[in-house]
Order: sequence, then structure tokens, then C-alpha cells
Amino acid sequence: MRPVERGAAPKAYKDYNLALNDLYERIGRGCSYCERKYSGAVEHMLPKGRHTGLATTWSNFLLACANCNSIKNKQQNAGVAGNAGAALGQYLWPDTDNTALAFDYSRGAIGVSAAVPAALVNVAQATMVMTGFHRLPHTGNPPKSRKDLRWKERNEAWDLAERKALQLASRPSPELRETIAELAAATGFWSVWRTVFAADADMLGRLNREFKGTAPTCFDPTTFQAVQRQGGQL
Repeated sequence: MRPVERGAAPKAYKDYNLALNDLYERIGRGCSYCERKYSGAVEHMLPKGRHTGLATTWSNFLLACANCNSIKNKQQNAGVAGNAGAALGQYLWPDTDNTALAFDYSRGAIGVSAAVPAALVNVAQATMVMTGFHRLPHTGNPPKSRKDLRWKERNEAWDLAERKALQLASRPSPELRETIAELAAATGFWSVWRTVFAADADMLGRLNREFKGTAPTCFDPTTFQAVQRQGGQL
């Protein structure tokens, strides 16, 4: 899950839907949870039905695809109205935590990283369950809808990233590196591309810059390896 820097509110909103283009401008056109490229909806981190005061609050906005949004509506523990801090603390969030440290991506699977402190393992696990972004076709608890193709799109991105990594190895050049970073941003699934190019600091830096809104403070400025986010749980 890509950590993002949403920044201060660009304006006040009478309707949360009016924040969509500003979110695109700040953090790109991708789901904040599963990272698939297109997202057509403003996502309330804490649901507006329970936390009515946050219905039009910029700091409560992310982006979600239809699958992540639908599952989150059913799975999230919304907490107690008026206690936003406790409700948020049950999960890891890409705008306040370094979610790049939380999960390991491999071909066809996502799991909690072994580097996650023991006190946060259950929080990381709950974060996956909240949107089901790790679900696979054979996952049965809860059952995966036939319309949920996040796993398939992620695997397609993985195949593409591996092909481009082989091309780069055979004919390396700054131009090809930039082209690959641009292709990655157009394809989505930052974590997949980051995993495939994990040993290439130059590519990691290019990917971070090309994916709009990736939080720079979540990474070492030289190696671009993920570091603890100041003020976050992780």
C-alpha cells in the first residue's frame, strides 16, 4: 500500500464529491488501498454515516475503487461517533503511516511484513481485511466476488514489471528507466513495481517521483528504502 502525502486542504467543500479532482491532483488517479489505477470515488476514511462531522473534511478523504469501497463499508469497525482517533487507530492508513513497511507483495499474494512490530501485526492484518485488497480467487473467508478482479489486474502489472526489468537489464539507459517509471504510473500498482525493482535504488526513486503524491519522508533519500513515518503508527 503506497504511503501518500495529501497535504493541507486546498479549499472548503460543501459536498465531498467536489474534492475528487483535488485528490487526483495531490495523490493521483489510483485506489489508495489496492493501488489499481482508476478510482472514481472520494473515499471517507471514517464513514460519514457514523462520523458526520467528517463528511466534508479533507483530512478524511482518500480514493477508493468500487471493490475496496464496497468491502470497507461492510468490514470496517467505524468506532464510536465523536472519537475519530480511536476509530482510526484500529488500522494503518496511507496518509499517516508508512504503509510501504506494512505489507509484503509477491506474485499472487500479499501478506503482513515480517518487519511489522508485534504490537501492530493485528492492526496490519485488520487493514487488509478492511478492504480485502489481498483477496485471491480461491479465498473463501469472506468469499470473493466474481466481479472482483483486483488480483488479476495486480498479476498483469507484475508480469509487465518483470518484462520491463528484463529489458532494462539487457539494455540499460536513463531513457528506458524513465519510460518504465512512466509506464508504471500509467499502469498502477506501485507496490508491485517497487517489489520487482527492489534492488534498484535509482528505479525506486523514479517510481516514487512518477506516482503522484508518494510521501517522500517515508523513504531514505539515497536508497529509497522505506523508513518509519514520523508521527505514524508505522
